[in-house]
Amino acid sequence: MCGKSVAFTSFCDANLLHDLSTGRSVSGILHLVDCTLLDWFSKRQNQVESAVYGSEFMAGRLAVEQIIELRYMFVMLGVPIDGPTYLFGDNMSMVTSSTVPSSSLKKRHNMLSYHRVREAVAADIVRVIHIPGVENPADVLTKSLGHGPLYKLTKRFIFYNKESHPKQKDEGAKKGVDPT
Repeated sequence: MCGKSVAFTSFCDANLLHDLSTGRSVSGILHLVDCTLLDWFSKRQNQVESAVYGSEFMAGRLAVEQIIELRYMFVMLGVPIDGPTYLFGDNMSMVTSSTVPSSSLKKRHNMLSYHRVREAVAADIVRVIHIPGVENPADVLTKSLGHGPLYKLTKRFIFYNKESHPKQKDEGAKKGVDPT
């Protein structure tokens, strides 16, 4: 492996009953590499879910599969990866049941998604972390938002501030460069 190592971060969200005519939910997934937006995904789910838990787990499974693909691609390109990918989701039940090994699944139709996410957590490929719904940037892919919430969630991807980025400050200080 050569070059500078990178860290992966992902955000996932699902919007239950997004399509009122079919009852299907929408999954939204954002993938970041070193705080830079690399990829995003927004698609209507194939199955109809009756609860937020199931649709969030389907979005989580899609995110885990995409994370594994992206990590594999970077490894094959010779880029070292720092630790596991942090996957942020706004459904506390999904986060808890995917991170606690002793949790049991009560709905059989969620079993495949549950085991795919749980397997990635157990292999330390992914760490699932809860984030409040109003702070989840994947909301822009699943919901129609007004100007205020949309700007708040997307400003970190659109307006990059070099001085506020911790790695840039450290590298500038090592080289003797004044960040101002």
